[in-house]
Amino acid sequence: MRTPTLRVLVVDDDEPVRRLIRLNLELEGFEVEQAADGRECLTMVRTNPPDVITLDLVMPALDGLTAAARLREAEHSRHIPLVLITAAATPRDRVRADEIGIDAVLTKPFAPQDLVATIRRVAGATVRPPLPAEPARKSEERTSTGH
Repeated sequence: MRTPTLRVLVVDDDEPVRRLIRLNLELEGFEVEQAADGRECLTMVRTNPPDVITLDLVMPALDGLTAAARLREAEHSRHIPLVLITAAATPRDRVRADEIGIDAVLTKPFAPQDLVATIRRVAGATVRPPLPAEPARKSEERTSTGH
């Protein structure tokens, strides 16, 4: 059974950074859309919610933390995993990110494999039905340990 393609919305005001993130994610099989700021992100999510959103912290029109707070307040987007990407988050920014419910924070520069692993991890954190093989593995573990 083939896993569905994850749709990621990359939000960053720096166009070369958006392209680099998009390229790395597409090479791993993700479907990627882009927004240049928090306002554009909110508009796009209203019409076509993605599976995961990456948000740059510092953006001119609407910064990443404010956009994240609005995404968490809205019924149609509160469940979407959020990854904050930042070059210099202060301790205060990290506390606010935690209060808002941001799922992960990546600090620039980051390795492409860290970005991909983070996206996969937060996407897997959403509620999904268990795979049929999982219960069998757990019962096998109990049998092999004698419990």
